[in-house]
Amino acid sequence: MIYTIDHFQQITEGCILIQQPGDTAFKWLATDTRQVINGPASLFVALKGPFHNAHHHLSEAISKGIRNFVVSEKPGEELIDKANWLIVRDTLVALQKIARYHRDQFSYPVIGITGSNGKTWVKEWLCHLLNDDFNIVKSPKSFNSQVGVPLSVWSMKGENDLGIFEAGISMPGEMKNLTDIIQPDIGVFTYLGDAHSVNFTDLHSKLAEKWKLFDSAKTVIACPDQPEIARMIDDCKEYKKSFFMWSVEDDPKANVHMTYEKAENGTLIRYTQNSADPSGIFIPFDDEASLWNASTCLTTLLAMGLDPRDLESRFATLEPIGMRMELVEGISGSLLINDSYNSDMEGLKKALSFMQLHSGNRKRYLVISDLTESGTDPGDRFQMIASLLDLFKIDKCFAVGEEIAGLEPTISGNTEIIYSADSRDLEYHLKATNLHETIILFKAARKFRLDRVCESLELVTHLTELEIHLDALRHNLEIFRKKLSKDTQLIAVIKAAAYGIGSQEIARFLERVNIDRLAVAYTDEGVELRNLGVDSPILVLNPDPSTFELMLIEGLEPEIYSLTRLQQWISVQDNSPYQSAIHLKLETGMHRLGIEEEQIEELCDMLSRRPDIQVASVMTHLAASEDPDQDVFSKHQTDLFLFMYQKLADALGYFPFRHVLNSNGILRFPQYHFEAVRLGIGLYGVGIRENSELRPVHRLVSRIAQIKEVEPGESVGYNRSFIAEGQVRVATINLGYADGLPRNAGNGRFSVYLRGYKCPILGNVCMDMTMIDVTQVPGVREGEEVVIFGPEYPMENLSNAAGTIPYEILTGIGPRVKRRFIEE
Repeated sequence: MIYTIDHFQQITEGCILIQQPGDTAFKWLATDTRQVINGPASLFVALKGPFHNAHHHLSEAISKGIRNFVVSEKPGEELIDKANWLIVRDTLVALQKIARYHRDQFSYPVIGITGSNGKTWVKEWLCHLLNDDFNIVKSPKSFNSQVGVPLSVWSMKGENDLGIFEAGISMPGEMKNLTDIIQPDIGVFTYLGDAHSVNFTDLHSKLAEKWKLFDSAKTVIACPDQPEIARMIDDCKEYKKSFFMWSVEDDPKANVHMTYEKAENGTLIRYTQNSADPSGIFIPFDDEASLWNASTCLTTLLAMGLDPRDLESRFATLEPIGMRMELVEGISGSLLINDSYNSDMEGLKKALSFMQLHSGNRKRYLVISDLTESGTDPGDRFQMIASLLDLFKIDKCFAVGEEIAGLEPTISGNTEIIYSADSRDLEYHLKATNLHETIILFKAARKFRLDRVCESLELVTHLTELEIHLDALRHNLEIFRKKLSKDTQLIAVIKAAAYGIGSQEIARFLERVNIDRLAVAYTDEGVELRNLGVDSPILVLNPDPSTFELMLIEGLEPEIYSLTRLQQWISVQDNSPYQSAIHLKLETGMHRLGIEEEQIEELCDMLSRRPDIQVASVMTHLAASEDPDQDVFSKHQTDLFLFMYQKLADALGYFPFRHVLNSNGILRFPQYHFEAVRLGIGLYGVGIRENSELRPVHRLVSRIAQIKEVEPGESVGYNRSFIAEGQVRVATINLGYADGLPRNAGNGRFSVYLRGYKCPILGNVCMDMTMIDVTQVPGVREGEEVVIFGPEYPMENLSNAAGTIPYEILTGIGPRVKRRFIEE
């Protein structure tokens, strides 16, 4: 659908400055200059947030051909005559009003989904079940926020005949905006839980806010087995809504009654609708969350007048919804991005941006299938894909399927196209290609099973994996940013390979979220980041003088912690055509590294004679920032630091920025934030005493290799340190002390986590394997996942059992453990 900028002046109550009269039409919305596909046909909405402002990127948007903008800040004089400008009070409100106007152009039914958990699973499963019968437009991935919902609804087109959108909120007052945009005919409530509850007084207030999505819905699907839901349904009787309810607890108000029967490789869901004869469908899951989500989907189909028995084969092929991109090392020095769970265009743009972020100097390959689930006209779809190949400079595109053969005529750039009929043919082509120094994105419809091809190219086949969840990392960064003033810099400390994660990927991620400065321990870590294209300022905390010349060449900034080091730096800089700022470390009581108080006068004298030496910052380190019992000492350190700093500033004639706080200190001493802080382990949500809002970033998992029955009197492991007193079921997992599981965590001191059960380690931890007691876990199977630590099982359980700290656990995880970077 084509609009002009005039369409939206009245509904946004904005002011139009038409500078390009012939360029007022558009059909795409853009909010990120990195993902602009067709600039001349796009309207750019410049959104502002706590940590970003798209108004800073207007010139970049113009360079990509955009000529129509919605802004809340008047553009600079150098830009104003290059485009058309709709100036509004709030660009987010304007975006939402524009999306509502677009939604009003369509009369086909729309399903609106909300709840604490399961929204995206229910949406994706409904699409899988209904895709052959409807032309569906849906929320890409989990686009359910104040920004995500408008962008999702904008994708509605005349050729669609069903919309499925999810809505998520985190604050009171947010759902009204989303309700006005989605306007669902059918409302689906998934599950009420504790997720995103921090801004609500209790579950009832959160439920009441979410329930507003159904204000205009004709039918609402919900399960009254949760007491809060049952009360909400009773309270809504006055609205005369048509509730279509399901229950596994024989609630008399329910329209559909469910029972679950365990079956081989899954569950049989038997259901009875309004006392009719029972029917049943099979799903390949047996966990509680999947059963709940499948029951919600089944009830939705019944409410729509469909017979689930007609879709029995589709229920049987439901798959887990991996709403995430995964980055792992591949064979021949390649990197692999697995995003092969769906096939929508918004998801493709986001995945290509993720690829661009992590590509460095690597060649970029895209593996893509027929995008049959995207709900767009094939001609438009191919044109968009071709534009994306050109925009993201894709070197090779491996296309899989029959329909996508129509892509080649639309290619105008330098991308080489290689066609494959199916996944087996694709795997042959990939393994016959030189993959050295490449990054390969797999983006496909689920039915092509390209995830299996991706897995066949992975470098490490060890069954233990360390997951790094980048969305949790972003969340933690924002938690800390909210504690700081807008003028306080954040220095991200990523020494020791970012605490065992991998500094390359974390540095690229932190650049994308606009970190002020990075800090590493040694020069070679900084050089490696520069070679990978990381441009951010990099502070080297413990540089060797032999590397000073290299640091100058690479633009790295040394921590100078002694007068000798300063003189060595000056000598090297005097003989170099390059310059770089330095950071001075002061000794205030840690007694590790730093310039002593009695050396300050000599330091001031040296610097006053060398005004060409630029001091970027002055720093110290609190010895016990996390310990309230040591706060008097921490104050003494800070007072001494400020005394020494003032002498330095007087000698320099300017004020370098100051930083004294680490992660715990940021939370405990807001009065000492000064001009910068250093954020290290707190980024990863561990080792912090003061804040429960942080999320664990790491998840270490292994798998069961074998299960044995051990009889009374028999032993387990080296030195026969465990003797069974009764019959014990023992599972061996592929994890040992060579992988980072401390040996002193054995002999029952630590338990792993399996299906909600704590399973103690039996006997000694071996180099490559560990034995655990699974006697209490019903139906346990070989190949099952075992959690060592993660969001569901804190890392502190392991560090406490081993008598150490989370830092040591993280940095001790071995290199053969596969790192899997995940972005939701």
